[in-house]
Formats: sequence, C-alpha cells, structure tokens
Amino acid sequence: MVCVLSSACSLVFVQEPTDAMLTKKAPLTCTSSNALPITDFAVGAALGSAVFGATYAAVESFNDECSPGQCYRPWGPALIAAFLTVSPSWMSSAIGFSDTHRCREAMRARQATQVKP
Repeated sequence: MVCVLSSACSLVFVQEPTDAMLTKKAPLTCTSSNALPITDFAVGAALGSAVFGATYAAVESFNDECSPGQCYRPWGPALIAAFLTVSPSWMSSAIGFSDTHRCREAMRARQATQVKP
C-alpha cells in the first residue's frame, strides 16, 4: 500500500546485489522480483495520465475566457506537467529493473557453478 501512495518504491525497497554477493563471498539476499519496478511504472503512468488530463482541462478552461488569437495550446503545459510527474516513478522503475536483473543473473551464475550430485 505504501508503494501505491508514493513514487520511487524501487529506490527504497529493492536491494541490489553487493560486490560480496557477486563474488560469492556472501549469501544472495538481493531482490529478484520485478513487482516493485512494475508497481513504480504503473503508478507513474496512472499519475501522469491524471495530471495530463487535469492540466489539459485547466488550460482549456482558461482558453474559454481568452480573446481570439490570445489562447494557449493545452498540449505543451499538459505534456510538461505529465513528464515531471512521471519522471521520478519511471526512473525508480528503471533502476529497480536493473537491480533485480543483476540479482537474477547472480542467482543463475551461482546455480550454474554449484556441484550437482
């Protein structure tokens, strides 16, 4: 629930593999699930869409009162507002996907080197 209400869940909760884990000197306790990066991506998309719609509607409402030739195009402000809203969540998502991928690679490498009876 905390992740849905905030952005950057992956930055806070995903544990990347440490150098000791990658060199097999420590047990793998990193995060291998993509659940948090996917949540960051989805929350960012939902918030970005809502902000885009609200900004677009606000500019259109302002245009109802403008003189001909003095109106604003709502696309620019709406896109900028959506981009600024989406950026933290999607950056966190990208970092989370990278960290979980490195963890899964380390797990596969460790499994490949284990001696099988």
